[in-house]
Amino acid sequence: MYDSTYVDSLLKSIYSDPESFETLYMLLRKDVFACAYSILTNIELSEDAVNETFIRLYSLSRNYTPQGYAKAYILKICKNVALEIKRQHSNHIFTEELPEQICYSNNDDSVFVEQLLSKLSDKERQVMILHYYSDLTFKEIAKILSIPESTVKWYHKKALSKCRKRALCVYSTNY
Repeated sequence: MYDSTYVDSLLKSIYSDPESFETLYMLLRKDVFACAYSILTNIELSEDAVNETFIRLYSLSRNYTPQGYAKAYILKICKNVALEIKRQHSNHIFTEELPEQICYSNNDDSVFVEQLLSKLSDKERQVMILHYYSDLTFKEIAKILSIPESTVKWYHKKALSKCRKRALCVYSTNY
């Protein structure tokens, strides 16, 4: 894990120090990918969104003022990039398996998690991935999604309820 002030300092210095940019990329690329994937549900487009996010981040870094929310700032850029890409590809329907970057455990578990996430709305899926995979607080997620914290909590509660209900159905039919 890393300190938010560390990410802040890296972000502030990436324009003048290429090593800081590389360190920041290595530190946050999986979180940025998870954020993009939660919106796009397509591996290739999510990878494009990650690249575009870091390109934009580099150009915006010159004017960045550290405030302790660098990760939320970066993920908000990613969210906006992913939404732009989604609009550009809105006539395509994407259904892919969850990429290995997001899967935690064995294949059975990852398939099950994939099935659970596929039953959620876009916002619910985003909240779940940002909270559990990227380890963000509800407050940080609210900043990224530009919605009130109470709404994030509501999406989280609703998503958990759907996941529990689905898990109980699967569990009761298997045992």
